[in-house]
Amino acid sequence: VPCSLSIIHALYFLSLNPRDTVARRLATTGTFFMNRPGEVVATSNKDAGRSAPFLLQHVTFYRPEPDGRQVTPNSQSPSNDVTGNAAAMLTYADQKNCIKGETVSHIANGHPHVCPVRSLEGQVQYLLEHNAPPKTPLCTYYNKHNKPCKVTTTVVTKLLRKAAALVQLTTGIDPQSITSRSLRSGGATALLCAGIDSDHIQLLGRW
Repeated sequence: VPCSLSIIHALYFLSLNPRDTVARRLATTGTFFMNRPGEVVATSNKDAGRSAPFLLQHVTFYRPEPDGRQVTPNSQSPSNDVTGNAAAMLTYADQKNCIKGETVSHIANGHPHVCPVRSLEGQVQYLLEHNAPPKTPLCTYYNKHNKPCKVTTTVVTKLLRKAAALVQLTTGIDPQSITSRSLRSGGATALLCAGIDSDHIQLLGRW
């Protein structure tokens, strides 16, 4: 079942620990970029050709005009503030369709939370503050011992179901029907409802 944007919005009404805060950012990113679960979080799925989760080095930001310059996150930079960008791009080192180096970009949509650029900024900023090297998986969070761990599909599914329960009367969606896989179809459904033709949706979603 597709995960509606109402459910993604409801994620931001939950009081979360550091792990689930990271999961919320990843869920928002995964919806807008129509990612497969294994691209944004850790998964045990070993399908041939399926890409591993994005790394920190796969994220690029673009500053607002008239600057418009490209910003590559780097924890060794004198200033690692990556907020206030106009757009964000993800580079697919590999993916299920076996096309390497493909890129997908989004501009900021103006929402303070439910935005692909703001969600990526938040996660990248979090990783940089922990001095994460470029090859750090984007799905990394740090536990109370400051040890790096990974958000899994199970964590995202549980979080989405909790948010879905908050808005079930509005959406009519059974929380138990939502999984991490619902993010990809949810992004596609949102575009379809916005009047985007199916050919463009397939291109953006890399079907």
